[in-house]
Amino acid sequence: MILAPPLEYAIIHALLNQDIAYTDIEPKTLSQVGRVVWEGTQKLVDWDIKGVALYATQVAGIDSARWQEYLANVSKYATGNAVDIHKMLRERQALLDISNEIQEQLASGTLDLSKINTITATQGSASGALESVEQALVAGAPEEPAGPRLHSLPAISKVTNGVFGMWVIGGPPGIGKSTLATQCGVDIAAGAGLKVLYYDAENGGRVTLHRIVKNFGLDAARRLGKNLFIRDSLRTLNKDLALVKPPAVIMVDSIQKITTSGDDRRVGLDKWINRFEQLKKNEGYSIILVSEVPRDKYTNDPRIDMFKETGALEYAADSAFGLVEKGSFVSVHCVKNRHYEHKGQVALIERKKAFWFSEVQLNA
Repeated sequence: MILAPPLEYAIIHALLNQDIAYTDIEPKTLSQVGRVVWEGTQKLVDWDIKGVALYATQVAGIDSARWQEYLANVSKYATGNAVDIHKMLRERQALLDISNEIQEQLASGTLDLSKINTITATQGSASGALESVEQALVAGAPEEPAGPRLHSLPAISKVTNGVFGMWVIGGPPGIGKSTLATQCGVDIAAGAGLKVLYYDAENGGRVTLHRIVKNFGLDAARRLGKNLFIRDSLRTLNKDLALVKPPAVIMVDSIQKITTSGDDRRVGLDKWINRFEQLKKNEGYSIILVSEVPRDKYTNDPRIDMFKETGALEYAADSAFGLVEKGSFVSVHCVKNRHYEHKGQVALIERKKAFWFSEVQLNA
């Protein structure tokens, strides 16, 4: 289905305004210039309209006059209803997909409701009908928020019912934030069998590989790392997401090391955090972010306002943890737990291997 030009212009405006993400748009429905805009937002890191314009004219070879005409139409057909219209289009497509699936199943003589449920879950409710709480609970109570369990860190995992939504791990330099993040990645990839995209801007991929091999040996590292993918930066995020679909985990160490464009670094970081929120809410990825803390927070009791440079993490995080030195141990404090009541000190951990923590009794 090719979008009518006015509708394409409205949706592209919503994309450029970051009201919707590139993952929400099927590029086959766009014109040539529309596909170039879509490609630009996919391939550029921390993009803006100037960057998309340069990509369109200098990389994709769109004539400048044609580009200016397209942008003028995008501005002309801009509407605050574009997101709602786009949602209706997705719902209509869901209906068509369900209808086609049913026809194929009837033709084959095999009925598989799981495939139909998958279409509904990934594309949203096709009816768009308003439901009361009573109607929504006809089939029973929904499952409680839960994510992949950390088998090597059961006490930490227990307080949030697994790695659900967006986790943030903060603490002073050298306390073991990167070690803990790597451990979470290996644990989830090996224990839960989920694919993990680990963007290690703090140490770099080679260092992280070395640490994993040092802990387990080469053969075990290969076996444990089948579902773990390590990158040095987020520049390949969009391409990686096209290959690794949810349920999966995205990890970033650290959020403050992300390259941002423009003069206002805080605005750039907030845009990245908003992007991760979209991937969490709209796509179903679990997110783990490592955060630095300002110098005046090094020795204080962990609090939700401990994260450096951006306050967006305070609001975006489902669960947030602060690490504090306690003798030869590291004390793990849960400073935010959106879905469960457990907060405060939740675990003591110590290094049993060079780059691997084990939990110990809280009274140790």
